[in-house]
Amino acid sequence: LLLNYATQQQLNMNANLIIQKTQQELFNDVDKNSYHWVDGSGLSRLNLISPSFGITLLEKLRQQVNNDDRLFDLLAAGNKTGTLKNMFKTSANSFVYAKSGSL
Repeated sequence: LLLNYATQQQLNMNANLIIQKTQQELFNDVDKNSYHWVDGSGLSRLNLISPSFGITLLEKLRQQVNNDDRLFDLLAAGNKTGTLKNMFKTSANSFVYAKSGSL
């Protein structure tokens, strides 16, 4: 997402610059203590978010995508796709959609 945002904003691929601009433009209404953002890889154990920031991020993502079917297609679905394919097998219909953190 960070690289897509940088490309859209025509920014140099400098993680610190991209994070700073993102904080100013997309998360200016979010408590800075609710997250600690070190890089854009998504792999660093130094990147931390609070549960409330996770909810805020999902709400902002939902507003940007503006299409629930498209949004859910982007996420792994329990008992159906991605890293959750073999989980939540209690129902034929997916009721869990998530980004698991796995590559």
